[in-house]
Amino acid sequence: PVPDVFSGEIAGALGSYDGWRTGVSIGDSPTVNWGYVVDAYTTQSGGFKEIDGTGRDSGFTIQDYMGKLRYKTSAAARLYQ
Repeated sequence: PVPDVFSGEIAGALGSYDGWRTGVSIGDSPTVNWGYVVDAYTTQSGGFKEIDGTGRDSGFTIQDYMGKLRYKTSAAARLYQ
């Protein structure tokens, strides 16, 4: 959700087989009508084995980015876009 006040979060984790995860989120509602939030997430692993006949590992990398804007037509609006 879009936060009501400026806030952010950073999270991370390390794992076996060169695995790691990171997540970053930041958002704010600078006015009564407008708000935003931006997220970035990355995870990867080197894999635990080689793929037969190719010499490549079975690892992966995933990157996901998201942004939201919120607009209320008035401060008293119950519904918003």
